[in-house]
Amino acid sequence: NAIMWCSLFSPNIKMNSLSSIDTRVFNNTKIKSFEGINVTAFVGYDSSGYNSAFEGCTELAEVSIPNIEVIKTYAFHGCSNLSTILDFQHLTTIENGAFSASGIKVIKNLGKITSIPGARDWMLNDGVFANCPNLETVILPQSLTSIGGYVFRQDPKLESVIVLATTPPTLGNGAFIDTPIASGTGSIYVPDDGTGKIVQAYKTATNWSSFASCIFPISQLATDNPELYAEIEEYL
Repeated sequence: NAIMWCSLFSPNIKMNSLSSIDTRVFNNTKIKSFEGINVTAFVGYDSSGYNSAFEGCTELAEVSIPNIEVIKTYAFHGCSNLSTILDFQHLTTIENGAFSASGIKVIKNLGKITSIPGARDWMLNDGVFANCPNLETVILPQSLTSIGGYVFRQDPKLESVIVLATTPPTLGNGAFIDTPIASGTGSIYVPDDGTGKIVQAYKTATNWSSFASCIFPISQLATDNPELYAEIEEYL
């Protein structure tokens, strides 16, 4: 329980000796930053009925967890002040609602995850990155094979989605509902092999085809938004 009691009194927490954070920090509005260099896992709901790690920590603004591997259900749900750029090169697993209703703006690196699970029920709005009012840019890794339904639902500023997978991941229904992507004003950028075959594969893949007019090769991003391209080029 050390993390729980420390968090009650300190707005800036360093827990570099821990490898896992339990579920009892939730709804703590005093926490403003967290550093866990050796933390590899944030757990989600457990059988004891505790909420997820930082769920409801509305003042949490900065998180440094460079070695994180597992982020489970609702770990950062409702962290509305969270402005950390997500750069998790070691991530292998992310679960429902992990960052839903959080303040994140940019996702640069989701490690080697193969799946972004969809909402368990469309009414729950618990897609991993659903209801994030500030989310503008997302880079999805080459390892990705599936994107569940309603994952990015109600992200009103999501204008740039970069998918590094050369084979289109399966895409669930409503993944981009209520976003600029769905309205045709956002863009999806995919690998450019010089032949246009990958772009075409995305444009014709199930559910991706609904966004065919928004799908472009990554090289086009340098022209469309050179400032953004310069900012994220090292991740592409």
